[in-house]
Amino acid sequence: MSRYTYGELIFVVDNASSRLYNKKQLIFKGNSYIGLKLMIEHSKNNPEVIDMFKAQLELREKPRFQNTGQSEITETREQYIERLKKEVK
Repeated sequence: MSRYTYGELIFVVDNASSRLYNKKQLIFKGNSYIGLKLMIEHSKNNPEVIDMFKAQLELREKPRFQNTGQSEITETREQYIERLKKEVK
C-alpha cells in the first residue's frame, strides 16, 4: 500500500484500487489511474504532484492508432443523400 500527500490531499493506493481524501474526507474510491488524475486535478495541476506520479503517467498505454489529419468525408449529408438517390435509380 502506498500513500501520497500534498497539502490536505491524501492519496492511498492499494493494488488497482485507490482512495482520495481531501481534508480527511473521502472524495473518491475506485480505479487507481482515475484517482491519480483526480489527485492532480484537485492539486490544480501542481508540478510537484505531477512529478510524484511521473512514472505512472509515463507507463500508461499510448493510443495504438494515430489520426492522420485527413478527413475522408468530402461531401455534406445532403450531397450524400442525393448521390444515394441517383444510385438507386
